[in-house]
Amino acid sequence: MVNTRGTGVGLFWSIIHGLLLAVFIVNIYGGNAERSEKEQVYVPQMTAHDDAPHEWEKEMFPNPRNHSEDFVYSCGHRENISWVCDPNEILSDEEAEELNDIADKIRQATPCVCATCYVNASDSYQDDGYVIAIAIVNRMVAEYKEQFCPTRKELIQEANKFATHLRTTSWAFGECGNDVIVLYSREENVLVTSTGDEASKVLQATHIQHLYEKTQDYLDAHEYFEGLKYLLGKYNRTLVTGEGIHNPLFTPLQLYFIVFAAVVVPCMIFVFIFINCYEPDEYKYKKRHTESNSDTESFKSCPERA
Repeated sequence: MVNTRGTGVGLFWSIIHGLLLAVFIVNIYGGNAERSEKEQVYVPQMTAHDDAPHEWEKEMFPNPRNHSEDFVYSCGHRENISWVCDPNEILSDEEAEELNDIADKIRQATPCVCATCYVNASDSYQDDGYVIAIAIVNRMVAEYKEQFCPTRKELIQEANKFATHLRTTSWAFGECGNDVIVLYSREENVLVTSTGDEASKVLQATHIQHLYEKTQDYLDAHEYFEGLKYLLGKYNRTLVTGEGIHNPLFTPLQLYFIVFAAVVVPCMIFVFIFINCYEPDEYKYKKRHTESNSDTESFKSCPERA
């Protein structure tokens, strides 16, 4: 005899389980669909700097003063005409704008040092004084002897090549060597300054190296804006007033020769005089005895008079 009661109960619970499963599925997908209609998911829009290279070749680094040229990437920061190029946006917009203002004030406050200056200021920005521009690189593309472990000297050499290329070729903001390019590479933590002929008469290598010591403290602490602001402020003071850094009276090489001449040369003269003029008593006695014997022999060897 078939147990119809047990079969009916099992069928009943199967139907209940199916309904519960259906309700569960509807709640999941229906809730997600409703949530997707109510909530707006933020999708960032891609701009020129969002897909900028992680590493930069000096030939591909963009120009902050000319966005119409055939460069694929911009200098970031709302694509404003600026003296600061930061395509990876290491600085904030406000920080980049403040550095740009400092560079522009230096240009306006310093006198024209070129032989020919524009009469009309609207003709070009070159009618003003020293031109300072800042390049902030995430990382440089370069060939090192040890590619994965370059020396500090190699990093500085490549950074100088990069900055010099910007100053003389791809940017070339100076009219007569009155331009200065400050370049900082973040991942290598390297800071260099490339100066034109006229600018280097004021911002000398010894001055720049002296300022790097304090600036590097900021950069080592990842305070990039504070370090660059400090450096530009010192450059501003030097270029505008000539104050802040005093020219050393002598270079280290000159000091070396002065010390050599003042100490070593007199010692050598004293030793020479001492050796040639001082005679020990024993040597004097032997010398006098030898001279006396020589005189006696000479006397004895004289012919007798007839």
